[in-house]
Amino acid sequence: DALTSVEPSVVNFINLPSYGRRLVPTSGLSLRGKFQAGYDPKLDATSVQVPLEMPLNLSLLLLLPGKPGEFKVGGLSSLESKLNSTSWNGLLKNFLPLQKEAHLLLPRLEQESLINLNSTFTTMGSTEIFGQEANFVGINGGRDLRLSAFYEFAKLSLKDSFKMNNTNNTTSSSEYDFRFERQFLYVLRHDPTGLIVTIGRYLKPKHAL
Repeated sequence: DALTSVEPSVVNFINLPSYGRRLVPTSGLSLRGKFQAGYDPKLDATSVQVPLEMPLNLSLLLLLPGKPGEFKVGGLSSLESKLNSTSWNGLLKNFLPLQKEAHLLLPRLEQESLINLNSTFTTMGSTEIFGQEANFVGINGGRDLRLSAFYEFAKLSLKDSFKMNNTNNTTSSSEYDFRFERQFLYVLRHDPTGLIVTIGRYLKPKHAL
């Protein structure tokens, strides 16, 4: 899977009426190439897998409620309520490599998250690191050192980090057109292991043009 072109573009994002304007122009990316996509009838979601240019074998999975060209009120909430390990595996099985070049239009993604992992460590049995019995002598030699909290900070910035095809292909009309111009989910996935690195939702543009 590889992309033949990545260009800056403008996405007329469909905003909810409560936010004022119906269509909100925002900066986006226009991608062309051959990649994997599919439609899952149980989730009622269209998904596209895009390879990223980095040494970690990651892919970006985009999940759009319904079919391309459709708009369903509450579609994102319905999709999220159906997602579990079983439905996720079913969605992955519906991915098929597209035989012809496709066009993908999506807004630029930027996400920052700060997660408190205290409960995670406690569930794993590492309770002593937060209490009086904590022993971090190997760090600074002191015996009164313990953790008050453990946080994970993650940042996802999607601009042009896509795996490009080095061959020069002639331009051809696209058979498939995927436009992420309304609320959708995105998942950063480690391909060799299937590990989900991060998951997020795109609700509305942060900065309109």
